[in-house]
Amino acid sequence: MTTEQAKGYQAHLTATAKSYNERVLMTKDMRDALDREKALKRAFTQCDVRIRFPDGTQIQATFGANETIGDIYDFVRGYLSTKDVPFQLHLMPKGDLAEREIKIKDAGFANRTLVMFTWERKTGVQVLRDEVLKNAVEIEGVAKELLEAEVRTKEEKAQNRNQQASTSTSKPKNEGSSSGGGGKIPKWFGKFSKK
Repeated sequence: MTTEQAKGYQAHLTATAKSYNERVLMTKDMRDALDREKALKRAFTQCDVRIRFPDGTQIQATFGANETIGDIYDFVRGYLSTKDVPFQLHLMPKGDLAEREIKIKDAGFANRTLVMFTWERKTGVQVLRDEVLKNAVEIEGVAKELLEAEVRTKEEKAQNRNQQASTSTSKPKNEGSSSGGGGKIPKWFGKFSKK
């Protein structure tokens, strides 16, 4: 090794050590959370955004990851009973979604995101248009139907398994075969039994 190569190698080691020393020390949980966040940003191309209104009603839509916060504001404004009233959207716990030019994937959204709607009006005022509320579905009713359907499918699967088990146990055994059937215990197995 020449002196120039040794100096170059030493410079490389110094630069590597310097980069390690300048990093923030993180616990395993912090590194895992950072990795999950990076993977999530890379992974999703669409985002299901659910907007919750002050009266408890919710609307949901799917947006592309490259759409902007302004697109969500436009979508919500289309469902309001009064279109000229100012309102804000909040992403919990990050805060207001005030910058409308930011892309959804850069604003901290995930595959499914809940956004809170606020406005200056008093409570008791209808937020959504009448035709939207007429087409609304009660969440509790939908959840109950889904739960009942899931229970039915589990019961059907259990019945199918029981039928398969009863047909497999009703087959006659070939007791005289050399395959170990007929209740005989192999000689080598006796070594492991307790005396």
